[in-house]
Amino acid sequence: MTLPDDLRCDPTDPAGLLAEIARRDRIINVLMNQVQRNLNNPDSDFALLQTTFVLEEEVRRRTEELEQALRALEQATKAAKTAHDRLDAAISAIAEGVALFGPDDRLLLCNETYRRLWGFGPNIVGASFETLLDEASVRYKRMDPLQKQQRLDAHRNGTGTGQYHFSNGQYVQIRERKTADGCIVGLYADITELVDIQAEALRNEKLASLGRLVVGVAHEINTPLGIALTAASFLDEQTRIFSGVFAANQVRRSDLENYLRSLDEVTGSLLSNLRRAADQVKSFKLVAVDQSSDAERTFNLRDYIDEIMLSLRPQLKKTNHIVSISCPSSLVLRSFPGVFSQIITNLVMNSLVHGFEGRDDGHIEIVVERDERKLTVFYRDNGKGMPEEDVEKIYEPFFTTKRGQGGSGLGMHIVYNLTTQKLGGQIDCQTAPMAGICFTIRLPCLAEDDDVCRIA
Repeated sequence: MTLPDDLRCDPTDPAGLLAEIARRDRIINVLMNQVQRNLNNPDSDFALLQTTFVLEEEVRRRTEELEQALRALEQATKAAKTAHDRLDAAISAIAEGVALFGPDDRLLLCNETYRRLWGFGPNIVGASFETLLDEASVRYKRMDPLQKQQRLDAHRNGTGTGQYHFSNGQYVQIRERKTADGCIVGLYADITELVDIQAEALRNEKLASLGRLVVGVAHEINTPLGIALTAASFLDEQTRIFSGVFAANQVRRSDLENYLRSLDEVTGSLLSNLRRAADQVKSFKLVAVDQSSDAERTFNLRDYIDEIMLSLRPQLKKTNHIVSISCPSSLVLRSFPGVFSQIITNLVMNSLVHGFEGRDDGHIEIVVERDERKLTVFYRDNGKGMPEEDVEKIYEPFFTTKRGQGGSGLGMHIVYNLTTQKLGGQIDCQTAPMAGICFTIRLPCLAEDDDVCRIA
């Protein structure tokens, strides 16, 4: 055992050792008290050293927190860049133009298709929608102040929709929606090719409609003309017989009376059937010319609906369907009769082909009402109706429940386009399975005078 060099007693003396221990304990207590006093003194070296240790520890802790925050920020930045790259790749792969505008109406991002559709340059991010609208308007389709404000309002409300037809022949379909955080998401598609296909399909549908009309009228005319031809042949034979008797000076009073009676009956039959054929030809000419042209003219709506029904008689006469018409007899329109003919014809054929499938005792009702500002046409049938999922697609081009059975899927699409675009109106459909169908067509009506109402 090694003893301290400063030991002040005999190491073999237990009492001396205890006294030395007590002495050293007193020294330690004095030193501890001195240290404590120095620690409590802010001006002492010990307090400064302690403060330094505390500050160094705080700096170390804060540095570690900052390094952790920087690492988290780097990870978040990488994740955001990855997400942005994925989003950019996703919208770049979309065939339609895509654009996102912030709550301040400035462009946040878009794909190349959007730039190409509107002819924008590469540096448009950050531009306001109004600036972009002015630029596109100058290039493609100039807008008057009212049109511009309506377009701005629709965009800012997230309700922008519809087709734009540019002077270069291009058609662009617009669909814009507002997000929960106030941003505007827009999809913009070049539908020029689709519009051309639809236009060609519409022309073919019109030709097919005229073809059915021709066949029906030809069949309808055949009966009165056949009767007239038979009557004329009978009259010719009776005339030759009477002429022979007259030439032989063998005419009796009864012969003359019989001939005159036959003449009266045959001429009556001839006139009746020829008038019937003439009415058919007149109706055919009127409806056919109107359906094949977009000419505007003045016409009595009730009389014209009767003409349309007459042209549809070949299709209706094969069944026991009933058509009821309620329309003011004095209602005169200045509009496009061919449009009305196409709409009513398509609705009736839709009832015959779809609504009354498997039955021949249906009821069609056409009701026309007019007030100071609008003309309302109610078209109803008591057919089998439609399920809700079909109603949502009824106006879509090429939608039909008769695919492969002769249905083109354009009938109601034509009705919708003619109503909304040509006549500037609205059309609604109410139906349910086995509950019939009701189309309500509302058209803006401007009174030209007391007797004539202008539509479109």
